[in-house]
Amino acid sequence: MKLRTRGALIAFLFVATWPIAAIGQAPRPTEPTSIVVDPAPEPVPSLKYRLYPMATELAPGNAAPIYLRARYQTPDDLWSRIETTWLKWRELPIEKFPTAEARDFLRPFARTLEQVAFGAHRQSCDWNYTLPEQRTNRINVALPDAQAMRQVIRLIDFQARVEIADRHFDRAIQSIETGMALSRHVAEGPFYINGLIGLAGDYVMLDRCEELIARPGSPNLYWALTALPRPLVDFRRMNEIEETLCEDMIPELVEARSDQPRTPSEWSALLARLHARMIAWCRTMIPIQARPGKADDPSAWLRDFVTWDLNRLRAETLPAARDYVQKTIGADASAMSDDQVIAVYLAGRHRDLWDDVFRESYLAPRVAIERLADIGERLRKARKPGPLAVFVEMIPSVRDVIAGSLRFERRLDALRAIEAIRMHAAAGGGRLPKSLGEVKVVPVPDDPWTGRPFRYRIDGDAAILEAEPIAIHRGTLAYRIMIRR
Repeated sequence: MKLRTRGALIAFLFVATWPIAAIGQAPRPTEPTSIVVDPAPEPVPSLKYRLYPMATELAPGNAAPIYLRARYQTPDDLWSRIETTWLKWRELPIEKFPTAEARDFLRPFARTLEQVAFGAHRQSCDWNYTLPEQRTNRINVALPDAQAMRQVIRLIDFQARVEIADRHFDRAIQSIETGMALSRHVAEGPFYINGLIGLAGDYVMLDRCEELIARPGSPNLYWALTALPRPLVDFRRMNEIEETLCEDMIPELVEARSDQPRTPSEWSALLARLHARMIAWCRTMIPIQARPGKADDPSAWLRDFVTWDLNRLRAETLPAARDYVQKTIGADASAMSDDQVIAVYLAGRHRDLWDDVFRESYLAPRVAIERLADIGERLRKARKPGPLAVFVEMIPSVRDVIAGSLRFERRLDALRAIEAIRMHAAAGGGRLPKSLGEVKVVPVPDDPWTGRPFRYRIDGDAAILEAEPIAIHRGTLAYRIMIRR
């Protein structure tokens, strides 16, 4: 999947599935994942293994230039092979993974991987985007570094798979640690695209944890998984930056809400600028939003508004604008010029619509996801040709960002539960527990969605561990666990 630099940010705002697909991770299956495991006690010492560097292991300095040097010391012809190789190998089970071929493939990337490991152990990662300078033209902020890190994560993934196949578990855990740290560093960028690529990289590293857990003789990762930072990718800062997208691209929305006194002619000039910027933004968004042949094509609303000149905007909007100013703001609309009323109305309705969505991100994920589904449905039903439809179509998919983070948290805790079961089996004669309540050696995590224990039952010689099915988790988060004999 290749993205043009122009529009990369916007594409990520509207594609719901990319928290996983950004790296190339396949969707979860609809049937439980079968996993055969050995009983495994906790390591000695119990924190012997780490999947994320300790603070005391981090060296001063900025990781970003180290990652970029690692990328650009690699010839382009080699670099271009990473994605095609990934697509060829990504769904192969470890038993069919071409270990010797992968080892040969990785050999020219040895220095790259060494540099990436150095970067993963730096205290900070500042990508230093030119957002302040390009605030009103944010779509043209170049993000080639974020895209390059997708390929680096794939290299780390190959390396970890080779080590897991060879049962070099200590080295594999170090590779996963590097991948987790790099992914979190990618998410230090200011945009959703940074966070989603980072989250997808962390998800790929969980795949390797799952693969390692199923290998004969593998160590128990319960405490290593438990010690990961939570959340591993924190979207709060990104939410608050994305929340200002409209106002950065159309600064007249902020100007219209200020208390600065203006003459009627100044209000007319402000409204003209606001209208022009909205039209320009629509023209940019139309090819990105277009869904040809779809009954609910978002670009249709944008194409309609592009045909509105300033006079039509005034004629179509003024009645609703006067009503809004009078009832909602409590101002005397009769004391304002028509252009002031319309500018205040557009700025206020934009802020209302966006606040309705972004405020939910401060709630607990389950509550936010459920409420955002209702809000999204209401917004879709309320759409009609006009300027407000433009603001609706520009709203990023906050619900999908929250949902992607929650999917990761659920998968992480499901793997922790499996490791608790392995630990119980090691202390209990190699037997699966009859219930999760029977596991006493360590706390078994609850399902982050429900706040209740994962579902668990014995099915013959296997145990079924599953999360409650929910719409945001495509496929089934479930495992059929068997003890290796």
